[in-house]
Amino acid sequence: MQNQPTRYKRVDVLITVTPTPTKTNVRIVTDAPLSHSVEDVPEEKFCLQKGVKSQKEKQKVRCILSSDQMGLILRAADDIRILEAKSMSEVFRTIVPHLATPYRENLSYDGMRSKAYVAEERDKQIAIETLEGIIKKIRGY
Repeated sequence: MQNQPTRYKRVDVLITVTPTPTKTNVRIVTDAPLSHSVEDVPEEKFCLQKGVKSQKEKQKVRCILSSDQMGLILRAADDIRILEAKSMSEVFRTIVPHLATPYRENLSYDGMRSKAYVAEERDKQIAIETLEGIIKKIRGY
């Protein structure tokens, strides 16, 4: 009888990636044998090439407004019902992961939502000026 490879329906794998200035170290820990050695797997499969961003980072929209200012606009949009959701928390939970600011790549939806309730006057003013700019632009169309 020939040696048949063992097939696993589920394999727990832990991949540790340690980037350094000169190379990227990959350590794979699994309870099953690998079908290829790590050297045989092209680097693109691991998305480890220097300068390559993950899919989540590529999908973010950078906004020049601060997190607090965006929170005010999202809260107002929810309050006047131009966004349909079960709750304001759902609005923030759905939209915020796709946003970034010039200073922060990963924003907290819960933090943005809670700050929308205690907005500073300067943030309100900037949000209003931004919305007025949008209105002016729409009138020009």
